[in-house]
Amino acid sequence: MNTDNKVFGALQRLSSNSRLLVAAIRATAIFPNRSCTHTETPRLRVPPVLPLTLFFSVSLWLGGEYLLVAATVMSSIQTWYAQHFGPRHAYTSYGMRSLIQFAIVFTAAASLWAQPIAVRQMEGQVRGFLVLRAEDGAPVADGDSLQTTRNGHVVSHSVYRFKDGSLQDETTVFSQNGHFRVLSDHLVQKGPTFKHPTDLAINAVTGQVTVIYTDDKGEQKTESKHMDLPPDLANGIVPVLLKNLAPGNESVTESMLVASPKPMLIKLQIHPEGEDSFTTGGAGRKATRYNVHVDIGGIKGVVANVIGMEPPDTIVWILPGECPTFVRAEGATFEGGPIWRTELISPVFPKNVSAAATREKK
Repeated sequence: MNTDNKVFGALQRLSSNSRLLVAAIRATAIFPNRSCTHTETPRLRVPPVLPLTLFFSVSLWLGGEYLLVAATVMSSIQTWYAQHFGPRHAYTSYGMRSLIQFAIVFTAAASLWAQPIAVRQMEGQVRGFLVLRAEDGAPVADGDSLQTTRNGHVVSHSVYRFKDGSLQDETTVFSQNGHFRVLSDHLVQKGPTFKHPTDLAINAVTGQVTVIYTDDKGEQKTESKHMDLPPDLANGIVPVLLKNLAPGNESVTESMLVASPKPMLIKLQIHPEGEDSFTTGGAGRKATRYNVHVDIGGIKGVVANVIGMEPPDTIVWILPGECPTFVRAEGATFEGGPIWRTELISPVFPKNVSAAATREKK
């Protein structure tokens, strides 16, 4: 991986909380020196701890996308203070301009990072067989992946049947008109493997999200709400997105909606880490290794990081080239779950089934 990709990946892995801290520090220029007069140019000084803490805490709680709103509100406060107490008590115009400009740039940058992935390889009809393995290589579940096209949309359906009778079933409908766009996603996880059986239904067109889950007491709960879902929603199509990343621009940030157990939007910070060699038959090949880091954001993300409950990264291997292909992945499939490996698997026939045996019978 080249140096540019390393730097860009490192920048993207910076949490939103760090960026908000920068915004809070930048805001230190908005409080004038009390000694200035109405005719003097206000001299800037470090603000009191309380206003700085309040600004940072509110922004941290709301999230980076609310910085522009916060700047607008503070601008209104500036005007009100100037009208009632005089310019000496108001924020300086330079400081406020700086804050608003920073908020606009931050919001614009965030929107650029959240763009859907452009289509470089059209998806069509395909079927594959998968196996889910524990870290020691023992099989945990048999998987079946089926992808079809319907009314101009792609329908991806994957099912994992576990040895203990548990089931993971996900159906994703997405479009590929220039960019990949998730239209709906339905994920069902049930059985003894899953501590909290979950049924998550997402209608990305209307924004309606419904989660049916079982709590710690064994009681079934339902959460249904309308959410403003971003266009870069990646539920059910992460491997598809990785196959379509443009060479030289492989570090991206995408959104995902998870049930924890209530519906919550998180960020997936994706960047390439290097290449790993593997073989198919006697042929040697190299797959690009991608790291998928979960950024929870906000207060929850800070707490999760402090107490060591931050979700583990997922590693995905993609065979690059004219026709990029998923090879395997390693990661947790549910909150608090173990690390499992997803791999492609070939059909295995009984030894007595062969073309030669069939010809002999004839």
